This record gives sequence, structure tokens and C-alpha cells, in this order.
Amino acid sequence: TNQTFIVANTHLYWNPYRPDIKALQTSACVDAINRFIFELNYTSINTPPVILCGDFNSMPDLIDAETKRSLSSAPFTLLEDGALDSDHPQHPDSWCKQLGDSYNNPQLGQLTSKLRFNNIYKINEYKSHQPLFTTKTNEFEGWIDHIWINSNITVNYVLSLPIKEYDRHNSNITDRFTPIPNQYHPSDHLPIGMI
Repeated sequence: TNQTFIVANTHLYWNPYRPDIKALQTSACVDAINRFIFELNYTSINTPPVILCGDFNSMPDLIDAETKRSLSSAPFTLLEDGALDSDHPQHPDSWCKQLGDSYNNPQLGQLTSKLRFNNIYKINEYKSHQPLFTTKTNEFEGWIDHIWINSNITVNYVLSLPIKEYDRHNSNITDRFTPIPNQYHPSDHLPIGMI
């Protein structure tokens, strides 16, 4: 079909106490994709289909410690909305305020992206396949692996994981799912996929 696709993969920083780094890494990913699109002589008007996937080490949502409200995590906000305001609790500017006046931290301001993405498991027709988690240990479980697409991709099917978000309150299912890797799942991450 002579169709150009851009596929990018990433593995963001693991540390749950440094979401500011994950915000910067997400921004760097989309900046690199934008530069690649420009190098291929595409414009924002005729952007090719883009798939960004990987271990983002980020859950979709978080609870703001100050307001106690649920909001999207920094990577989700930047990828879905194309911008991450500096007052977001996971933005590097907000995080640096915690260090106090003893450090001279430059303020980055709003992080932006020309590209907007959709998480394939948040597309309406595939929400029933949304993972409860993609990794599970004795200390942690979470949906941290993601596939993001721009508006030029059509999803026909998503890989259904063995445990889904709607299983959350079914202890018969969740209690039987042991930490991975195990005899049924040879990796420490469950596979995700799309057609």
C-alpha cells in the first residue's frame, strides 16, 4: 500500500517517586517522533500513522495529594491532551517546588506536543478489555504497559489480557492470579497488542 507508519517503543524510568522524570521522558519521546516526522517531510497536516508503545511505568490515574481528586498521570495527560501544565503534581516544575529554596531549579513551564494520542485500551469499543494490571509482584501490581496511537490509526482488535479492570472486585479471579513471572506467564509483564 506504500503507506508509511511510524512505530516507536520506550521504557520509562521505574521509580514511582520520580514521576517528574517520566513526564520529561514522555515529552522527549513525542519530541523525537515529531522530529522524525519532519525529517520524513511530513507536516502536522499530513502526519503518518504513529504507534507509541512500551513500558511507561505509569498508571493512567493518580490521586492528587493536595486536592484528593483523581486526575490523569503526567504521561497520559501529555499524550492525550498534547500539553502538561506546570501545576500538574507530576510536572517537573511542581516536583522541584518540593525541594525548597536550597536548590536553584529552572522552571520549564508547560510541556507540549503537536501530536495527540489515544490509548488503545481506552477507546470506547475496547474499554471492556482494559487491563487491571500488566505487571504483578508481591509488592506491586499496575497497568504500566501501554500502546498509544494517533488519529490516523484504526484499531480492529486489541489483545485481551487474562485479567481485566472489571475483574477488580472479583476476588475469585484476582486472588488466584499469582505474581509474574510464573508457570503460566514467563515474563514479568503481560503482553498487550492490537490489530
